[in-house]
Amino acid sequence: MQFGIAGLSLAAKLLLVQVGEIIDRDIPAVIALWERCDLTRPWNDPLRDLNLARATSDAVVLVGYVGEELAASVMVGFDGHRGCVYYLAVDPEQQGSGLGRAMMDAAEVWLSSQGAPKLQLMVRETNSAALGFYDRLGFERQPVVTLGKRIGGRREAPADLIVQHEPSDGEAARRLTAALDRELCERYPELVFGDDPSGLTASGGEFFVGYLEGEPVACGAFRPAPDGSAEFKRMYVSLTCRGRGLGRAMLDHLEGEARKAGYTRAVLTTGPRQPEALALYATSGWRRMASPPDGMVDLHSVNMEKFLATPR
Repeated sequence: MQFGIAGLSLAAKLLLVQVGEIIDRDIPAVIALWERCDLTRPWNDPLRDLNLARATSDAVVLVGYVGEELAASVMVGFDGHRGCVYYLAVDPEQQGSGLGRAMMDAAEVWLSSQGAPKLQLMVRETNSAALGFYDRLGFERQPVVTLGKRIGGRREAPADLIVQHEPSDGEAARRLTAALDRELCERYPELVFGDDPSGLTASGGEFFVGYLEGEPVACGAFRPAPDGSAEFKRMYVSLTCRGRGLGRAMLDHLEGEARKAGYTRAVLTTGPRQPEALALYATSGWRRMASPPDGMVDLHSVNMEKFLATPR
């Protein structure tokens, strides 16, 4: 469905905004927009959210173009009882121009076409700017309590996890990767582990350390692979901190940083004696590759890949 301008408000017409359903080539720009607007969270994969919405006829992702620029988005769904809105985003440089109102108008047009009698949405109590925006659009605060429950084994990472970009040969990085190598040696005593910590940065890689209460407890990295993918490396969580969602938080962070760096595909190598890692990757959308990147079969390796965004 293409909305054009005819069915929208005066604000939309003045903006000459073109609103329509998302297409494949819009996906990288939409995810980048969400990240600029601080809408993404480590426990929510934006690409997964987009794919889920696009896979059903009960939801739509709308994008707004001003000229040639993708400047706004909104995700809309109808469950047969009420309509809901998520991921309303406007480029920070164009906020306050009426573009947010135009996207909400488009959301209401779509919901009306589905027969939805009411639209509702959720806003964090601390987001005073958003609350004021929706107040001006005529939304009323409802005397209800919103309840939620994570299903499918996914849960939010600790709110106090802080992930920082650091050199791969820094003190925290060396401490964590040394612990990783010791654990790998215990699981694969027939192999030798111990990469040069400075080698990752030298090869154009990026290294990240996760901190809890000032203590380094997790790490992960990526570097350019020969085929242009992002090769994920050095994923590790301290033994005393496992089972708290830190591994998934670090993986999600790496995926987000790789997207920002322009990668559309990521690859990694783990091992058959690391069932926790295999489960984490499988439940995060990674899949086993049909054959190793170099064509050489290694019984100690499991090669996996994930598409981070649809290539342009």
